[in-house]
Amino acid sequence: MANFKHIFIRASLTEAERRRDFDLRKQARERNQAIGHCNVAVLPPLGGANHASLAFDLFVPIVTTKPVTYLDFANANFDAIPEELSNMDWRSLPDDAPPIDALYHRFAFTMHTLFSRYVPVKQRRHLWTGYPRHIINLFEHRDRAFHFLR
Repeated sequence: MANFKHIFIRASLTEAERRRDFDLRKQARERNQAIGHCNVAVLPPLGGANHASLAFDLFVPIVTTKPVTYLDFANANFDAIPEELSNMDWRSLPDDAPPIDALYHRFAFTMHTLFSRYVPVKQRRHLWTGYPRHIINLFEHRDRAFHFLR
């Protein structure tokens, strides 16, 4: 009988390994279903490539986000803010003056109240509405290069 010292026989997968493999495959399936693709076609190689190329439709879900707003100080009413601030008596403190933290919070609340009245809120434009611009450029280049195949 021949002596095969270089051959190792591995036992079948353990239960934990099988479960982990199943979970990984399930996660990959769920990711693929979330992205979504269809109309997969195997095409001949492009140029001098030694492998086939694939063409498919890809559906990427677009997540709608809450618009980001910010204070537009460029269009604020800077004439009204000093008038409001001049009407307040900033030097008089009661005898039982509150601690400095309370005074700061009162000042910050006053400023935020004035900002809400005299500084308009602007909505930041959401620049990304689909694919990034460099990907769109690639699509346009592809369409220009292969327009005769359609």
